[in-house]
Amino acid sequence: MPPFKDDLDGREADLGITFGIDGVLYRIRLSVEHAADLYELLGPLRERAQFVGLVQLLEPEVPLPAVSFPSGKDRAAAARAWAAARDIDVAASGRVPHALDGAFGLERALEERDNADCDSF
Repeated sequence: MPPFKDDLDGREADLGITFGIDGVLYRIRLSVEHAADLYELLGPLRERAQFVGLVQLLEPEVPLPAVSFPSGKDRAAAARAWAAARDIDVAASGRVPHALDGAFGLERALEERDNADCDSF
């Protein structure tokens, strides 16, 4: 599969980011550097914005490494802790909502990829 291009400058993209404003979702492919710029720009706004929900998206466009957990309970506990750290309400027991689990899994996969990249230096 050919690499995706960064929508800003045409170099190889590391990930696709979906964001929304005024009820409209947008998706952009970015390098890690441009993604960091976007998160830095949006960070202060996210911190002050009211969380209104998660959106379930299709699989990410850019392949990411699989993240494994010893058991489904361990993954659910980790997803709940991840949500709590972001002030996202989730029930203390039962199934973790699919969209929340997907967002948690994506962040973990990105962390795994970044850690693997650091190990190669």
